[in-house]
Parts: sequence; C-alpha cells; structure tokens
Amino acid sequence: MANPSRCKRSKYRNQRCEFNGIPFDSKAERERYIQLKVLESAGEIAHLQYHCCVVTLTDVGLTYKPDFTYRENNIDIYEDVKGVETDRWKIIKKLWRGYGLSILRVAKPIYSKSGIRFKIQDIQGKEIVPDENERRIEAV
Repeated sequence: MANPSRCKRSKYRNQRCEFNGIPFDSKAERERYIQLKVLESAGEIAHLQYHCCVVTLTDVGLTYKPDFTYRENNIDIYEDVKGVETDRWKIIKKLWRGYGLSILRVAKPIYSKSGIRFKIQDIQGKEIVPDENERRIEAV
C-alpha cells in the first residue's frame, strides 16, 4: 500500500520538476526559466538567478524569496511565477509598493495545447508587452 503522505497532491496542483539538475516548484517556473535563459543568452537580460536571494520588506522583517532575479537595462528585476494569487502574495504586493527595492513582476502562465506562455505584469497590473525575442521564444 502506498504511503498517503507521499501520494498527497500539491495544494495548488503544481508538479515539481527538474531541468539541467535544477529543481523547480512547477512546470511553469521551469518554462519561464528556460525563456529567461534564452533572453540572457541573447544579451537582453543579465545575471539571471533562481531562488537566490531573500528580500526583507518592512521593519518587522517579512521576508520574500522571488523565483527569479535579473538585470534588464541596468535595473534589478524581481519576478515571480504565479498561477494562484495567495493571501500572502497579496500582502507582499502591497508591501512591495511601499518598501520594494526595485521592480517586481508577475509571470502568469497561460496554458494551451501548444504549451505554456506567460502574461507578464508589474505589481500595479500594467502588462509588460513581450518584445520580439519573447514572441520568438513562445513559438519554439
């Protein structure tokens, strides 16, 4: 008989996976990482890191670990892949507006038969229109 704790579904139905030996919390995170690596190779972004840093928001010490950090046009960008906006995420967005260090973006996966593409927004909800490189990546 299978151990019930090992068979338990993820709360948000994400499937943990791996790419080049790097463990990812979901397939969407993995796909976004691959897109960002292509952009890094093309020189569009630099210093891509995955789950690397912890950002402290407010004096009470709420910490936040973004999925990705990178530099774009000499600006630090923090990015999170979110299929579901949790209550904690909503609090982080509010605090980021007041205490955030730089730009925070949300990559929301859109699933189709041809794969995953992303709607990229800043935390104010302004959509970041993908450039030609990202459109090309989505087609691959």
